[in-house]
Amino acid sequence: MRVRHLIGGIPRYLRLLVGLIADPRVARADKALLAGAVVYTLTPFDLVSDFLAIVGRLDDLFLLALTMDRLVARAGYEVVRAHWDGPEEMLLSLRESVGELASRVAGAGASPAGSQGRGPLTVS
Repeated sequence: MRVRHLIGGIPRYLRLLVGLIADPRVARADKALLAGAVVYTLTPFDLVSDFLAIVGRLDDLFLLALTMDRLVARAGYEVVRAHWDGPEEMLLSLRESVGELASRVAGAGASPAGSQGRGPLTVS
């Protein structure tokens, strides 16, 4: 059920990202990191070869997930809410899923880049 919920929210997540990228209140550095992750994902050069079954694709997914999470986390609650048109629970579910993915890929004890900013988007 959770996967279906996340997949069903893809159009909303994309609108959120486009809105955040266009918003002048969002740091240029965070926008640049996301752009770099997208370029890395689309280029044939990879640090981990895509020919290595699942592992080759995981580095792309991990990098995209972390940079998107960082963008959302550092934008701040007010900015994110200005661009989010769905229920807050859906956004929190996405961020929790990204955190779980980061923990699994990075290994135990690793701290994902955006994890420090999770607090501002909690339901109050």
